[in-house]
Amino acid sequence: MNPNIAKLSLVLTTFTVVGLSTTSITNAASLYSITDLGSLGSENTAAYRVNDLGQVVGASRLPNQAEHAFFWDKSEGMLDLGTLNGTQSSAFGINNLGQVVGGTDTYQVFLWSKSEGMTAISEPTANYSIAYSINDLSQVVGQIGTPEGYTRAFLYNGGTLTDIGTLDGGFSSTAASINNSGQIVGYSSTSNGYRAFRTAPNTVITPTDNLGTLGGNFSAASDINDLGQVVGYSTTNLPNVDFRAFLIAPNSVITPSNDLGTLPGGEYFTIATGINNLGQVVGQSGSKAFLWENGIMTDLNSLISDDSNVNLIWANDINNKGQIVAAGFVNGQGRALLLTPTVPTSVPEPTSTLGILAVGALGIFIRKSVTVRRREDF
Repeated sequence: MNPNIAKLSLVLTTFTVVGLSTTSITNAASLYSITDLGSLGSENTAAYRVNDLGQVVGASRLPNQAEHAFFWDKSEGMLDLGTLNGTQSSAFGINNLGQVVGGTDTYQVFLWSKSEGMTAISEPTANYSIAYSINDLSQVVGQIGTPEGYTRAFLYNGGTLTDIGTLDGGFSSTAASINNSGQIVGYSSTSNGYRAFRTAPNTVITPTDNLGTLGGNFSAASDINDLGQVVGYSTTNLPNVDFRAFLIAPNSVITPSNDLGTLPGGEYFTIATGINNLGQVVGQSGSKAFLWENGIMTDLNSLISDDSNVNLIWANDINNKGQIVAAGFVNGQGRALLLTPTVPTSVPEPTSTLGILAVGALGIFIRKSVTVRRREDF
C-alpha cells in the first residue's frame, strides 16, 4: 500500500466533460430528475459533496487545463473558488452554512465562504495536505503532510489545527469525515496494514477506535452520519475481490455481516462513499453507481428515465433530502450530475434525530465519496 494514497491528484473523472450549460433531465416515470452541473470551461468536472440545500462542491478544469475548486447552486450555477497562491485546487467538503473546504497544489488547506472568499487554514507543506469534510459547527478534518512524507489526520476547530494521531503502531492517517457530534472517521496505518477508525466526539484517535476489516489487511471509512453510522470499504479474504463496501452501526466494528454486497456485474469491487441521516448509502459497484437502503442495493441507472441517455457510473454523496451527486455519461459525454428525488424524501426532525442518537449511544443497532476521493496503489 502506498502511504500517500490521499494525494491531491484532484482525481477528476477520467472521461471528458464539455459545455457550460446547466440542464435538467426529467421524466414523470423516473424516481430522480438529473441536473448536469456543467463545467468551468473545459473537459473534466468532478462533484464530491452535496449539502442539504442542494449546493455542490468539487473540481473542474479550465480552458488552460488548470483544475479549480468550484461551488455550485441552482440559482448561481458554478463558481470558481480560486487557488490561494497555487495554480490548482479542489473542494471536497461543504456544510449546511455553505462553507467549503479542500486543498491546493501547494498542499495548503483552505476554507471558503461567500462572505470571506478562500482563506488558508494551514501553511504550505511538502506533501498532500487536504481538508475533506466540514460539519455545521465549522469543524474541519483532513490530512496534513509531514516532512517525512507521511500524512496525519487533523481537526481544525476554533482557529486551532490539531494532529489527532494514528492508530496504535501507525505512522500515517487521514480523516475523511466529521459529523455534527464531532465524531471523526477515516483510516490509519497500523503495524498490520491500514484500518478504518471512528473517534469519540472531539477526541484524538485511540487504539479502541480501530474498526477492523472484512477479512483483509485494509479498510477505510469514507463517511459518518449524525447517528454515528459509518460507511467505507475494505479488503476481504474472498478471491478476486478488490474492495467491498461496508455499513456499521454506532459503537460497533466491522464484521462479515456488514458487507453490503455487489450489484450484478460488480463482483470485483464495491465502494461506499456517502451516507445520510436516513441510512441511505451511495457508492460504486463495478462500473455502476448504486443506492443502498433497507438492506437492498439498487443500480441507480434503474431509477432514472430510460430515455434520459444517462449512464451513471459513480455516486459520491447523498444529502438528507435524498439528493445524490454522481459521475456519469450523458449522450456519451462525461458529466458531473445532481440527482434529485421526484418524490420528496422525509427528513427526521432534529428532536427525533437526537432521540435516535441517544439510542445509538446505548449501542442499539439502528441500521451517508475515495468517490473514494483518492485511488489506492497496491
